[in-house]
Formats: sequence, structure tokens, C-alpha cells
Amino acid sequence: MFDSVYFIKNRTKTIKQVAIEEAEKGGVSLEAIIGDSRDLRTTRARWMAMYRAKKELGASYSAIGRILNKDHSTVLHAVQRMDAVNENSQVDEIIIPCYGFKAERKLGKK
Repeated sequence: MFDSVYFIKNRTKTIKQVAIEEAEKGGVSLEAIIGDSRDLRTTRARWMAMYRAKKELGASYSAIGRILNKDHSTVLHAVQRMDAVNENSQVDEIIIPCYGFKAERKLGKK
């Protein structure tokens, strides 16, 4: 199941490769991303993998869910949450701590 390849818009990456990149950035294992862990670090890395797979690859929610062992509604929720974060300029608060960096700016100030 996890070896399935989905080539959509970007023919150089697969959903699995995006998940591996996000696991490395987030300091978690790929198994944690496709598993049931709900700790904050894993959840954030999983959300980023889902978000990037949707936005960069153009993969369907169902395809992302099949590869990451999640329901399509879970993927939809993650993508919507990340879109809301981007709209509210809260990326520093949500993403940066996940990857171990200090936020460069205060929220709400550009």
C-alpha cells in the first residue's frame, strides 16, 4: 500500500517522498507520521506532509490518506488547518517550534 506512487502535477516527487522530507524536518520517524501518534511534534509534521502533498503535488485527499494511512477527512482537516494558519500569519507559532527554530517575528506584526 505505502509503495504506491502518485504522480500528479509534480512528476519528480511522490507523497511518500514528501512525508519522508517532513519527517526528517520535524525530527520524527516516517512510521510515526503514518501511525496513530498524537504528540504535537508528530502531528505538526504529519499536517505539513499532508498540506504539501495537496498543494505541491495536487494529490487528492483520498490518495494522500491511502499513502499516509489516514481517512480522507483527516487529510482535509489538516489542509484546512494549515490554510487557516497561513491566512492568519501564524506560521511562526505553529510551524517554527515544530522544527526547533525560534520565531523571527511576533505574530500580527510584519
